[in-house]
Amino acid sequence: MRQKDDKMFVELLSRIRLGIVTNKDFKILSEKKIIFKGESRSDKLEELCHYMQQLPKETICLLPTKAQTEDINRKMLELSPETVVKLIAKDDIEGDKYLKNRALKKLKAYEEDNSRTAGLDKKIEVKKGAKIMLRRNIDVTLGLVNGAIGTIINFVKDASGQVAAIDVQFTSEMRRIEPVISKFEVLSKIYVSRKQFPIYLAYGITIHKSQGFSLTSCLIDIGNRTFTHGQSYVALSRVTSLKGLHIINFDPNSISAHNQSIQEYNRLRIKYRPDLNVITVPASKKTRRRIKFGTLFFSSLSQKCKIKKTYSLPSCIQNYHLATQTPKMCPATPMLFANAYSVLIPYFPAYIRKVPPDKL
Repeated sequence: MRQKDDKMFVELLSRIRLGIVTNKDFKILSEKKIIFKGESRSDKLEELCHYMQQLPKETICLLPTKAQTEDINRKMLELSPETVVKLIAKDDIEGDKYLKNRALKKLKAYEEDNSRTAGLDKKIEVKKGAKIMLRRNIDVTLGLVNGAIGTIINFVKDASGQVAAIDVQFTSEMRRIEPVISKFEVLSKIYVSRKQFPIYLAYGITIHKSQGFSLTSCLIDIGNRTFTHGQSYVALSRVTSLKGLHIINFDPNSISAHNQSIQEYNRLRIKYRPDLNVITVPASKKTRRRIKFGTLFFSSLSQKCKIKKTYSLPSCIQNYHLATQTPKMCPATPMLFANAYSVLIPYFPAYIRKVPPDKL
């Protein structure tokens, strides 16, 4: 385990992994949050980059979305005093020459989507001292694999002044990276061979891309832009200790575990470790949406069916009503009533499920 020397952090992560955040956990994580002085998004981004420059060189920023990583990578490159070096890909179109213009237009459309161009960008802007990541395996025996992070030390140029190779300092030693050639299809039977360096800026990377990493220092965003179960846990568990953890945004609601995973934990506990407590399965986002519709629907249902106490609400809905204030009811239109009916149907007793909403 990465955090074996930090017992408090290990215990915190063991709860986060299950989607549990105690008051103590909340306090610990809140204390690691960066306080920004700026109000605008651009001011906060600049503050973040200056803050990152004060941290150890190996610090990486882990973010939920690709758009966020592009913003911080662009800003960090701007702050470097070194000269920008533009790496332009060389494309060779193979196929019917009469379709070449169409192929060029297609290539132009793909410039912002390297997933359509074998993972190779048309243009890469870097500087000496920039942090980069390899986007494909080059030599596994030398550790030059997809995801390896290093720092640019030098640009090697050919007789024409074009960059022919890049010297990159990785964790263990310096390696020379050369362009690679990949072929991809742009139109039916029209192929492009692209020659480009398989690298991209890596001051900030997505949380998804960081899986498997062990970091001594990192900045993470676990705010409201996380979008899947376990994403916050993956980000937090990349760092080896609380000392090296710096939080950009923190939303306790972003910490969640997949219900099926928790159900499997409970099954194994009941079978092999009955001495351990069963873990509470939190309501999913979909369930919480249904619950919000529930207040409106069951009010309408009570008025229309006159069966206020002939059925019981699921425990998750009962708990929701105990924990929140019941909102004011708005008039139930036929459309709204039908929508509520459709989202809540899984919670109804069998005899109600058979009744169409227009017959209630």
